[in-house]
Amino acid sequence: MPSRRALLAGAAGLVAGGGLVADRVRLGEVDDWTPTADTWPLSRYDLANTAAVPDVSVPDDPTVDWTASVAASSQFAPQALVVDTDRVYAGADGLVALDRGGGSKVWSDERPVDTLARRGGRLFVAGGDGESPRVAARDAATGDTAWTRDLPALPAGLTVAAGMVLTTTRFGSVAREQDTGIRRWGGESPDLRAQPLVHDGALFGHDGYELVRYRPRSALDVPLRAVPPAEWRSVTQVERIGAPVGAGSRVLVPGTRYGFRTDAGAPAFRAVDATTGEVAWRAIRSDERDAFLGSRYAAVDAARDRVYAGVYRQWTSEPTTGERFRATVRAFALEDGAVEWTHEAGNGRFVRDVVFAGDRVLVATARDEDATGGASGDVRALDPTDGRERWRVAFDAPARTLAPVDGTVFAMTGNGLVAALR
Repeated sequence: MPSRRALLAGAAGLVAGGGLVADRVRLGEVDDWTPTADTWPLSRYDLANTAAVPDVSVPDDPTVDWTASVAASSQFAPQALVVDTDRVYAGADGLVALDRGGGSKVWSDERPVDTLARRGGRLFVAGGDGESPRVAARDAATGDTAWTRDLPALPAGLTVAAGMVLTTTRFGSVAREQDTGIRRWGGESPDLRAQPLVHDGALFGHDGYELVRYRPRSALDVPLRAVPPAEWRSVTQVERIGAPVGAGSRVLVPGTRYGFRTDAGAPAFRAVDATTGEVAWRAIRSDERDAFLGSRYAAVDAARDRVYAGVYRQWTSEPTTGERFRATVRAFALEDGAVEWTHEAGNGRFVRDVVFAGDRVLVATARDEDATGGASGDVRALDPTDGRERWRVAFDAPARTLAPVDGTVFAMTGNGLVAALR
C-alpha cells in the first residue's frame, strides 16, 4: 500500500525486492483530515465521499427556521453547499455566504459556481461561465480573494488534501498549493470527470468508463510536474458518476448507464476491491438494452455495513400516466450488494441527494418541470432499519442539495433557495 504521506504533493521511492532504491521526495505531508460533525466542508462531507455524519443530532419534526437565496437560472445547473461553524456557503449562478444561525447575508459574489470546499480559513471556489473557468481561494470570513487561477474546463470536482487543492475537469486535473495557488502537477490525465476520492492511502478517480487508482508520483515525476501514474483500472461501464465512495476495503461506484451505449444487464452500481480493482459485486441492472438507469448519490452507514443510494430509471416510452421517471432509495449490503430495503420516492421524481446523518437517511427529491403537477421537491428522513419515512418537508421547487450539521439540515432547491430545517 502506498504511504499516505506521498499522495498528492510528494512521491514514494521505487521499491524493488522490498528495498528502497530511490529516496523519497516529499513536498508536503498528506493532511488526511476528518471534518468535525458540526461542519460539512466538502460536497460529500469528507475525503472518502461517504456523505455520512452518524454522530450528529437530526431534528425529529423539523420546520423551516430561515431561508435565503442565491441566483440560480436553472434547476439543472450546478449547485454547491458547504457549511462551517459560522457560515453557510451556497453557490449556483452566484455565491453567497450566510450567517449559519439566522441566514443573513455576510458577503456575496456574482460569478458562477460549480463546486466548493472549505478548509483552513479559506473557501475554495471553482466554476465559470464556460469560457473562463477558474479556481480561487477566498477568505471564508470576508470573501476577499487570496489567489485565482485558470482551469482547462469547467470543474467536475474539488477537494483539499496534502496541502493541495485538487480540481478535476473533463480535460484534465490540476493540483495547486493550498496557500499560494502554485501549480504542482496537472495535465490531460488524470481526466477524473468526477469528485476525487482519497481512500486507502491513494487517490481514485473515474476516467471515462473506468475507476482508476493512482500511484504516488515518482522522484522523476515531481520535477516534471507530471500527473500520478495509474496503479490499476477497473472498467465500470457507466458514463457519469456523482462521486466514488470509499468504504472499508472497497470503493463504491454509483453511476449512470445510458442504455443505448451499453449492453443489456450491465450494472450501474458496483463495488470494487480498493487494493486490486477486482469487482466485489454489481447492482442496479435492467434486461432492457435501451433503459436509462443508475445511481449518482450514495451514503455509507458503517455501523450497519450498508450503503444508501438513490436509484432512478427512465422508460423508453412514456407510461399512460405521462410520467417518464421513477426513483427509489435502496439500502445495499456492503458485503454483497444485496438490497435490504427499498423506499419509493414516487413516479415522476428524481432522487437528487442522499446523505446519512444521526440515525436517519436524508433524501432530497425533485419533480421535473415537465412532469404532471409541475416542478416541486421535498426533503425526507427515512428510518435506516427499514426505509420507513419519518418526516417530510415540501418545497415548491426541486430539492437538490443537503448539508446536515449538528441539529440542522441545510437544504438547497433548484431555484436557489437555501433553507435551514430545525
